[in-house]
Amino acid sequence: NVRDFLGILGLVKFFAILTAALILFFVAKNRVVKTAGAALDNFWKELLRGLVLLVVIPGAAIILLITVFGALVGALALVLYVLLLMLGTIFETILIAELLNRLIFREGKARPLNWPMLILGVFVMGILSFVPFVGWIIVFTFFLAGLGTVSNLLYQQARSFQG
Repeated sequence: NVRDFLGILGLVKFFAILTAALILFFVAKNRVVKTAGAALDNFWKELLRGLVLLVVIPGAAIILLITVFGALVGALALVLYVLLLMLGTIFETILIAELLNRLIFREGKARPLNWPMLILGVFVMGILSFVPFVGWIIVFTFFLAGLGTVSNLLYQQARSFQG
C-alpha cells in the first residue's frame, strides 16, 4: 500500500532528522547555539541567501556539466549541493527550536538552546509538514533560512582556513 510506505518513509525521515540534529547539537553545541541565534536575528537575510543558493547552484552545475572542462566540477558541485540541502534540513529544525526557545522563555532570562527544545523543534517541524499549504510554506521558509545559515557558516569556516 502506497500510504503505508509513505507513512514509514515519513517516520524514517523524522527519526533521521532528529538523530542528525541531536548529533550535530552535541558535537558542536556552542557553535550551533551561537549560529542559530545569529540566524534568527538575521532571518530574512539568511532566507534570501538560501533562496539564491537553491536556484543558482544547480543552474551553475548544469552549465558546468554541459562543458567538457567543467563536467567534473559540475558533478562535484551537485554532490556538494545535495549535502548542503541535507544540512539545511537539519538546521531548519534547529532554527525552529531556537524560535520556540525564544517564544517560550521570552519573559525570563534568555536561555541557551538545549536538547529537549531541539527535540520539540523536530516534533513541531514534523507536525507543521502535515498542515496543508500554510504548514508547508512555514517549513519551506525555515528550510531556506537553514540553507542560508549553513552556507554562511561553511563560507566563514572556509575563509578562516585561508588565514
